[in-house]
Amino acid sequence: VALGPGLGYITGSSGVRILDLSEPSAPIELGTVDTPNPACDATRLRVRNNLLFGTHPNYSRGGFGIIDVTDPMNPQSRGYTWLRDVSFQSFEIIDHFAIVLSLWVNLGPRHLRVIDFSELDHPVIVDSLELPDRVSHLAGYGTLLFTGNAEGRIRVYEASALPSIAPRGEHSLDAEIAVLAAGPGVVYAHTYDGGLVTVDVSNPDAPVEVGRLQGYDFSRRQLIAEGNLLFGLGEGIWAFDITAPLAPVPAGSVGRTTSGSLRHMATNDDLEVCVGSYEAEIMIVDWSAPVAPPPVMDGPGTGPIEFMQVKGQTAYAITDTTLQSFDLTS
Repeated sequence: VALGPGLGYITGSSGVRILDLSEPSAPIELGTVDTPNPACDATRLRVRNNLLFGTHPNYSRGGFGIIDVTDPMNPQSRGYTWLRDVSFQSFEIIDHFAIVLSLWVNLGPRHLRVIDFSELDHPVIVDSLELPDRVSHLAGYGTLLFTGNAEGRIRVYEASALPSIAPRGEHSLDAEIAVLAAGPGVVYAHTYDGGLVTVDVSNPDAPVEVGRLQGYDFSRRQLIAEGNLLFGLGEGIWAFDITAPLAPVPAGSVGRTTSGSLRHMATNDDLEVCVGSYEAEIMIVDWSAPVAPPPVMDGPGTGPIEFMQVKGQTAYAITDTTLQSFDLTS
Protein backbone atom coordinates (compact mmCIF):
# COMPACT_ATOMS: atom_id res chain seq x y z
CA VAL A 1 0.00 0.00 0.00
CA ALA A 2 1.15 3.58 -0.77
CA LEU A 3 -0.68 6.91 -0.60
CA GLY A 4 -0.31 10.07 -2.68
CA PRO A 5 -2.44 13.25 -2.81
CA GLY A 6 -5.97 11.87 -3.13
CA LEU A 7 -4.75 8.56 -4.55
CA GLY A 8 -4.02 5.10 -3.18
CA TYR A 9 -1.85 2.35 -4.67
CA ILE A 10 -2.44 -1.30 -3.77
CA THR A 11 -0.21 -4.15 -4.89
CA GLY A 12 -1.37 -7.74 -5.21
CA SER A 13 -1.56 -10.69 -7.55
CA SER A 14 -2.97 -8.54 -10.38
CA GLY A 15 -0.33 -5.79 -10.45
CA VAL A 16 -0.74 -2.35 -8.90
CA ARG A 17 -4.31 -1.05 -8.56
CA ILE A 18 -4.81 2.73 -8.45
CA LEU A 19 -7.66 4.17 -6.34
CA ASP A 20 -9.23 7.62 -6.28
CA LEU A 21 -9.45 8.54 -2.57
CA SER A 22 -10.71 12.10 -2.97
CA GLU A 23 -13.82 10.84 -1.17
CA PRO A 24 -12.24 8.44 1.34
CA SER A 25 -15.57 6.89 2.34
CA ALA A 26 -16.16 5.79 -1.27
CA PRO A 27 -12.86 4.92 -3.02
CA ILE A 28 -13.02 4.43 -6.80
CA GLU A 29 -10.68 2.15 -8.74
CA LEU A 30 -9.11 4.04 -11.66
CA GLY A 31 -7.10 1.26 -13.23
CA THR A 32 -4.22 -1.18 -12.88
CA VAL A 33 -0.68 -1.45 -14.19
CA ASP A 34 1.51 -4.53 -14.36
CA THR A 35 4.58 -4.51 -12.13
CA PRO A 36 7.85 -4.41 -14.07
CA ASN A 37 9.01 -7.77 -12.71
CA PRO A 38 7.07 -10.58 -14.43
CA ALA A 39 8.26 -13.10 -11.85
CA CYS A 40 6.54 -11.65 -8.78
CA ASP A 41 4.54 -8.76 -7.39
CA ALA A 42 5.81 -5.74 -5.50
CA THR A 43 5.67 -6.09 -1.74
CA ARG A 44 6.67 -2.54 -0.74
CA LEU A 45 5.58 0.67 -2.43
CA ARG A 46 6.57 4.34 -2.06
CA VAL A 47 5.28 7.32 -4.02
CA ARG A 48 7.33 10.50 -4.59
CA ASN A 49 6.67 13.32 -7.08
CA ASN A 50 4.27 11.29 -9.25
CA LEU A 51 6.63 8.31 -9.30
CA LEU A 52 5.71 4.99 -7.71
CA PHE A 53 8.63 2.84 -6.52
CA GLY A 54 8.42 -0.82 -5.56
CA THR A 55 10.67 -3.67 -4.45
CA HIS A 56 10.05 -7.19 -5.74
CA PRO A 57 11.46 -10.12 -3.74
CA ASN A 58 12.21 -13.30 -5.67
CA TYR A 59 13.72 -16.65 -4.69
CA SER A 60 16.43 -16.29 -7.31
CA ARG A 61 16.94 -12.50 -7.36
CA GLY A 62 14.83 -9.50 -6.49
CA GLY A 63 14.46 -6.13 -8.12
CA PHE A 64 13.48 -2.47 -7.92
CA GLY A 65 10.97 -0.90 -10.32
CA ILE A 66 9.53 2.53 -11.18
CA ILE A 67 6.05 3.46 -12.45
CA ASP A 68 5.11 6.96 -13.65
CA VAL A 69 1.68 7.85 -12.18
CA THR A 70 1.52 11.47 -13.40
CA ASP A 71 -1.70 10.43 -15.17
CA PRO A 72 -3.35 7.95 -12.78
CA MET A 73 -5.71 6.87 -15.56
CA ASN A 74 -2.74 5.89 -17.69
CA PRO A 75 0.20 4.78 -15.49
CA GLN A 76 3.41 3.92 -17.31
CA SER A 77 6.04 1.39 -16.31
CA ARG A 78 9.48 2.95 -16.51
CA GLY A 79 12.77 1.40 -15.46
CA TYR A 80 13.62 -1.77 -13.57
CA THR A 81 16.86 -3.15 -12.19
CA TRP A 82 17.60 -6.63 -10.91
CA LEU A 83 19.33 -6.79 -7.57
CA ARG A 84 22.16 -9.23 -6.96
CA ASP A 85 20.12 -10.92 -4.27
CA VAL A 86 16.62 -11.06 -2.83
CA SER A 87 15.12 -7.71 -1.89
CA PHE A 88 14.18 -7.73 1.78
CA GLN A 89 11.39 -5.25 1.03
CA SER A 90 12.61 -2.22 3.03
CA PHE A 91 13.91 0.77 1.09
CA GLU A 92 14.31 4.54 1.41
CA ILE A 93 14.30 7.32 -1.21
CA ILE A 94 16.82 10.21 -0.97
CA ASP A 95 16.94 12.64 -3.92
CA HIS A 96 17.40 10.48 -7.05
CA PHE A 97 18.71 7.48 -5.13
CA ALA A 98 16.97 4.45 -3.65
CA ILE A 99 18.65 2.60 -0.78
CA VAL A 100 17.41 -0.99 -0.60
CA LEU A 101 18.01 -3.43 2.24
CA SER A 102 18.66 -6.84 0.69
CA LEU A 103 20.00 -10.29 1.50
CA TRP A 104 21.37 -13.33 -0.28
CA VAL A 105 19.14 -16.33 -0.94
CA ASN A 106 21.36 -18.44 1.33
CA LEU A 107 20.75 -15.97 4.17
CA GLY A 108 24.30 -14.70 4.00
CA PRO A 109 25.40 -11.07 4.52
CA ARG A 110 22.91 -8.22 4.33
CA HIS A 111 23.65 -5.24 2.08
CA LEU A 112 22.47 -1.71 1.47
CA ARG A 113 22.21 -1.40 -2.33
CA VAL A 114 22.31 2.16 -3.68
CA ILE A 115 20.33 2.64 -6.92
CA ASP A 116 20.63 5.78 -9.05
CA PHE A 117 17.34 6.43 -10.89
CA SER A 118 18.21 9.86 -12.33
CA GLU A 119 17.47 8.19 -15.69
CA LEU A 120 14.04 6.79 -14.94
CA ASP A 121 14.18 4.20 -17.72
CA HIS A 122 17.60 2.95 -16.66
CA PRO A 123 18.02 2.72 -12.89
CA VAL A 124 21.39 1.25 -11.98
CA ILE A 125 23.13 -0.03 -8.84
CA VAL A 126 26.01 2.36 -8.19
CA ASP A 127 27.26 1.26 -4.77
CA SER A 128 26.79 -1.41 -2.14
CA LEU A 129 27.61 -1.58 1.56
CA GLU A 130 27.91 -4.94 3.32
CA LEU A 131 26.38 -4.72 6.79
CA PRO A 132 28.20 -6.10 9.85
CA ASP A 133 25.26 -8.04 11.28
CA ARG A 134 22.02 -9.76 10.28
CA VAL A 135 19.95 -6.62 9.81
CA SER A 136 16.23 -7.07 9.18
CA HIS A 137 14.90 -3.48 9.31
CA LEU A 138 15.71 -0.18 7.63
CA ALA A 139 14.37 3.33 8.31
CA GLY A 140 15.50 6.78 7.26
CA TYR A 141 14.98 10.47 7.87
CA GLY A 142 16.74 13.26 6.00
CA THR A 143 20.20 11.98 5.14
CA LEU A 144 20.44 9.49 8.00
CA LEU A 145 19.68 5.77 7.69
CA PHE A 146 19.01 3.40 10.59
CA THR A 147 19.17 -0.39 10.71
CA GLY A 148 17.93 -2.78 13.39
CA ASN A 149 18.61 -6.45 14.02
CA ALA A 150 17.38 -9.40 16.08
CA GLU A 151 19.95 -8.72 18.80
CA GLY A 152 18.43 -5.29 19.50
CA ARG A 153 21.24 -3.25 17.90
CA ILE A 154 20.45 0.01 16.10
CA ARG A 155 23.16 1.34 13.76
CA VAL A 156 23.27 4.82 12.21
CA TYR A 157 24.58 5.53 8.69
CA GLU A 158 25.30 8.85 6.97
CA ALA A 159 23.89 9.20 3.43
CA SER A 160 24.63 12.89 2.75
CA ALA A 161 27.25 12.06 0.09
CA LEU A 162 25.42 9.41 -1.95
CA PRO A 163 26.18 7.05 -3.53
CA SER A 164 28.59 6.58 -0.61
CA ILE A 165 27.19 5.52 2.78
CA ALA A 166 29.29 5.96 5.93
CA PRO A 167 28.77 4.26 9.33
CA ARG A 168 28.17 6.54 12.32
CA GLY A 169 27.13 5.45 15.83
CA GLU A 170 25.19 2.53 17.30
CA HIS A 171 23.04 1.68 20.31
CA SER A 172 21.95 -1.67 21.76
CA LEU A 173 18.54 -2.32 23.30
CA ASP A 174 17.76 -5.16 25.68
CA ALA A 175 15.12 -6.72 23.39
CA GLU A 176 14.77 -7.97 19.82
CA ILE A 177 13.73 -5.25 17.37
CA ALA A 178 10.54 -5.88 15.39
CA VAL A 179 10.44 -2.66 13.33
CA LEU A 180 11.88 0.87 13.13
CA ALA A 181 10.59 4.35 12.24
CA ALA A 182 12.53 7.61 12.14
CA GLY A 183 11.85 11.33 12.62
CA PRO A 184 13.89 14.50 13.16
CA GLY A 185 16.68 13.52 15.57
CA VAL A 186 14.86 10.43 16.78
CA VAL A 187 14.36 6.73 16.05
CA TYR A 188 11.41 4.70 17.33
CA ALA A 189 11.86 0.94 17.77
CA HIS A 190 9.09 -1.53 18.47
CA THR A 191 10.43 -4.61 20.26
CA TYR A 192 8.95 -8.09 20.37
CA ASP A 193 8.29 -7.78 24.10
CA GLY A 194 5.73 -5.04 23.40
CA GLY A 195 7.94 -2.02 23.94
CA LEU A 196 7.96 1.24 22.00
CA VAL A 197 11.48 2.59 22.55
CA THR A 198 12.54 6.17 21.80
CA VAL A 199 16.20 6.74 20.87
CA ASP A 200 17.72 10.22 20.61
CA VAL A 201 19.96 10.39 17.50
CA SER A 202 20.53 14.15 17.46
CA ASN A 203 24.18 13.16 17.80
CA PRO A 204 24.40 10.37 15.18
CA ASP A 205 27.70 9.19 16.64
CA ALA A 206 26.24 8.57 20.10
CA PRO A 207 22.57 7.47 20.04
CA VAL A 208 20.94 7.15 23.46
CA GLU A 209 17.65 5.67 24.69
CA VAL A 210 15.44 8.34 26.30
CA GLY A 211 12.11 6.63 26.90
CA ARG A 212 10.02 3.49 26.63
CA LEU A 213 6.30 2.70 26.58
CA GLN A 214 5.24 -0.88 27.26
CA GLY A 215 2.23 -3.00 26.35
CA TYR A 216 1.84 -2.54 22.57
CA ASP A 217 1.64 -5.39 20.06
CA PHE A 218 2.27 -4.11 16.54
CA SER A 219 2.09 -7.66 15.21
CA ARG A 220 2.23 -6.52 11.57
CA ARG A 221 5.66 -5.02 12.22
CA GLN A 222 4.86 -1.60 10.82
CA LEU A 223 5.63 1.76 12.36
CA ILE A 224 5.22 5.05 10.46
CA ALA A 225 6.00 8.60 11.57
CA GLU A 226 3.85 11.15 9.71
CA GLY A 227 3.74 14.80 10.79
CA ASN A 228 3.13 14.94 14.53
CA LEU A 229 1.82 11.38 14.75
CA LEU A 230 3.40 7.95 14.95
CA PHE A 231 1.27 5.01 13.78
CA GLY A 232 1.72 1.34 14.72
CA LEU A 233 -0.08 -1.55 13.03
CA GLY A 234 -1.31 -4.73 14.70
CA GLU A 235 -4.87 -6.06 14.70
CA GLY A 236 -5.79 -2.36 14.71
CA ILE A 237 -4.04 1.00 14.38
CA TRP A 238 -2.46 2.82 17.32
CA ALA A 239 -1.45 6.48 17.19
CA PHE A 240 1.02 8.42 19.33
CA ASP A 241 1.40 12.19 19.51
CA ILE A 242 5.06 13.02 18.75
CA THR A 243 4.75 16.83 18.83
CA ALA A 244 7.59 16.43 21.31
CA PRO A 245 9.53 13.78 19.28
CA LEU A 246 11.46 12.42 22.26
CA ALA A 247 8.32 11.91 24.37
CA PRO A 248 5.56 10.11 22.41
CA VAL A 249 2.12 10.18 24.04
CA PRO A 250 -0.66 7.63 23.31
CA ALA A 251 -3.26 9.39 21.13
CA GLY A 252 -5.92 6.80 20.37
CA SER A 253 -6.54 3.58 18.49
CA VAL A 254 -8.94 2.12 15.92
CA GLY A 255 -9.86 -1.56 15.66
CA ARG A 256 -9.96 -3.23 12.28
CA THR A 257 -13.20 -3.19 10.29
CA THR A 258 -12.03 -5.71 7.71
CA SER A 259 -12.94 -9.39 7.84
CA GLY A 260 -9.30 -10.42 7.38
CA SER A 261 -6.24 -9.53 9.42
CA LEU A 262 -4.53 -6.24 8.58
CA ARG A 263 -1.38 -6.56 6.50
CA HIS A 264 0.20 -3.29 5.34
CA MET A 265 -0.28 0.39 6.18
CA ALA A 266 0.46 3.71 4.46
CA THR A 267 -0.16 7.35 5.36
CA ASN A 268 -0.11 10.73 3.59
CA ASP A 269 0.32 14.40 4.51
CA ASP A 270 -3.44 14.74 5.13
CA LEU A 271 -3.13 12.14 7.91
CA GLU A 272 -5.24 9.61 6.08
CA VAL A 273 -4.25 6.05 6.96
CA CYS A 274 -4.91 3.27 4.45
CA VAL A 275 -4.50 -0.39 5.42
CA GLY A 276 -4.80 -3.49 3.25
CA SER A 277 -5.93 -6.84 4.65
CA TYR A 278 -5.19 -10.47 3.85
CA GLU A 279 -8.74 -10.74 2.43
CA ALA A 280 -8.14 -8.14 -0.33
CA GLU A 281 -9.98 -5.40 1.59
CA ILE A 282 -8.85 -1.87 2.42
CA MET A 283 -9.58 0.21 5.51
CA ILE A 284 -9.24 4.01 5.42
CA VAL A 285 -9.06 6.16 8.56
CA ASP A 286 -9.07 9.98 8.68
CA TRP A 287 -6.76 11.04 11.51
CA SER A 288 -6.70 14.75 10.67
CA ALA A 289 -9.09 15.63 13.51
CA PRO A 290 -8.02 15.24 17.17
CA VAL A 291 -8.14 11.61 18.24
CA ALA A 292 -10.03 10.66 21.38
CA PRO A 293 -8.25 8.24 23.72
CA PRO A 294 -9.44 4.64 23.36
CA PRO A 295 -11.68 3.02 25.95
CA VAL A 296 -9.39 1.44 28.51
CA MET A 297 -10.59 -2.11 27.84
CA ASP A 298 -9.86 -1.67 24.11
CA GLY A 299 -6.44 -0.12 24.52
CA PRO A 300 -3.09 -1.86 24.97
CA GLY A 301 -2.45 -2.87 28.55
CA THR A 302 -0.19 -4.87 30.80
CA GLY A 303 -2.75 -6.54 33.05
CA PRO A 304 -6.05 -6.05 34.88
CA ILE A 305 -6.70 -2.48 35.99
CA GLU A 306 -6.79 -2.23 39.77
CA PHE A 307 -7.49 1.48 40.17
CA MET A 308 -8.24 4.55 38.01
CA GLN A 309 -8.11 8.27 38.78
CA VAL A 310 -8.72 11.38 36.64
CA LYS A 311 -7.02 14.68 37.47
CA GLY A 312 -7.49 17.62 35.13
CA GLN A 313 -7.07 16.36 31.57
CA THR A 314 -5.12 13.20 32.47
CA ALA A 315 -6.41 9.74 33.41
CA TYR A 316 -4.23 7.34 35.40
CA ALA A 317 -4.63 3.56 35.49
CA ILE A 318 -2.78 1.24 37.86
CA THR A 319 -2.27 -2.46 37.02
CA ASP A 320 -0.30 -5.10 38.90
CA THR A 321 2.96 -3.87 37.40
CA THR A 322 2.55 -0.44 35.79
CA LEU A 323 1.14 3.06 36.08
CA GLN A 324 -0.30 4.20 32.72
CA SER A 325 -1.50 7.70 31.86
CA PHE A 326 -3.86 8.89 29.12
CA ASP A 327 -4.22 12.41 27.71
CA LEU A 328 -7.94 13.40 27.71
CA THR A 329 -7.65 16.85 26.14
CA SER A 330 -9.37 15.55 23.00
